[in-house]
Amino acid sequence: MKLNTSSQAMLAFNLAALAALAWVALSPVAPHWLPPADVPRSADLAPSVALPEPPQAQLAKTWTQPLFSPDRQPDPQRPETHVPALSDLALTGVMMGNGVHFIYLREAGKPVSKLALGQPLDNGWTLTDLDPTSATFTRDGKAYTLNLPRLRLAPPSKPPVLTLPRTTTP
Repeated sequence: MKLNTSSQAMLAFNLAALAALAWVALSPVAPHWLPPADVPRSADLAPSVALPEPPQAQLAKTWTQPLFSPDRQPDPQRPETHVPALSDLALTGVMMGNGVHFIYLREAGKPVSKLALGQPLDNGWTLTDLDPTSATFTRDGKAYTLNLPRLRLAPPSKPPVLTLPRTTTP
């Protein structure tokens, strides 16, 4: 019987695996475990000492002054800029038809989600109005409209896209 190269390699691998299994199974070596460590009992530990409670006025200073620097000042307050709650959403599609009114929204870093008319978002904004190119959300008497992006083609180039070389026929 003649074996090709791949069969010989497979046979050699199987024989090596069988020899390794036999060596592990027949070796008389028992495992050597470490002795158990002495764990101190709770009665052997020193009793805990109660720390004195600082007065409330001193605790209040920790919020306004740094703990490790006597001349530390509180962080300067930044003026709040009003960012709409829906600024991280993008309207990617509007579906309107026979009883079907829903939109597709894409939130930054998340997959596209589907939202039906009248359904609220997780942040409390409710989809209240749809038209073919926009969706209006309301919350607490405020309204915010998302519009579909209007994609435009690039302006046509001046030279023709494809120019053929001028050749004369023989």
